[in-house]
Amino acid sequence: DLMQSVDELLMTRLAGDNSVTGNLQTLLGGSGRIWHSHQLQLPVVGCVTYFSESNVPSAVLRGENVEGQVEFYMLHIFHNQYNVVLDRIYNLLHNYRFPTTPGDVAVKSCAWEWTGPDEFDEALECGAKRVRFKIESVRSAQSPI
Repeated sequence: DLMQSVDELLMTRLAGDNSVTGNLQTLLGGSGRIWHSHQLQLPVVGCVTYFSESNVPSAVLRGENVEGQVEFYMLHIFHNQYNVVLDRIYNLLHNYRFPTTPGDVAVKSCAWEWTGPDEFDEALECGAKRVRFKIESVRSAQSPI
């Protein structure tokens, strides 16, 4: 499943951030605070949830004969310093060249697409922010038929 693989690549990139300056997990207050929104996990202050809003074959968008797809991933940040977290996520994902490894999927591009307004989550009593990335992926040539 192509979407599953993109989810895994995204999660690996976000959870694997171990930069000394602005490490995402440190900003969130610990590891295990990045969830796919389909997981049965209630948001907490200091977390990020993400999900694919849509996936469309890229040929539909550009009229090309390409076996790939475009997905829009929405990330929802729950944090009192959401702009600091947003900046870190932007730096991790925007124009990041995902490594191409033998597997099901290769990410051709990942680009920032939209940032929502400043929000406040009443239930958590903290700031919230949404950001969307456009991810183009293609099935890896090495994958079995």
